[in-house]
Amino acid sequence: MDGPSGTPRAILIAAAAIIAGIYLYALLMPPATAAAGPGLCLLKSATGAPCPLCGMSRAFIRASHGDFGGAFRAHGLFPFLYVGGLALLAALVSALLGSSRLSFVLKVHPLTAVVVTVAAFGAFWVIR
Repeated sequence: MDGPSGTPRAILIAAAAIIAGIYLYALLMPPATAAAGPGLCLLKSATGAPCPLCGMSRAFIRASHGDFGGAFRAHGLFPFLYVGGLALLAALVSALLGSSRLSFVLKVHPLTAVVVTVAAFGAFWVIR
C-alpha cells in the first residue's frame, strides 16, 4: 500500500525509523560521553581537516539535551538539519497515519533539497 505521496509504505516506514533512530541515539547518548569520545570523521582522521559535517553529531546530542548554545558551538548549521529532520519525521509519520496535513514537506523535490543542503554546508565549510 502506498502513502499519500505515492511513495511505497515500506520506504516511508524505513525513512521514519532511520530518522527516529538518529534522534533517539542523540537523546540517549550523554553529552559528556560524546564530547570525550573518539572522533568519527574519516576525513579529519586522514587529513586533519574537518569535513562540512564535523561536530554535527555532538550538536545533535547537545540539542537533544537542551544545550542549544553548546549545539550551536559544535556546528553552526545544526538548527537547519535538526529542525528539518524533525519536520521530515513529522511529515513521514503523518503520511503513515493517512493525514495529508504535512504532505507539503514530502513534496519538496529531493534534488533541490540536496543541492541547497550541499551548497549551505559547502559555504559553511569554506567560511569555517
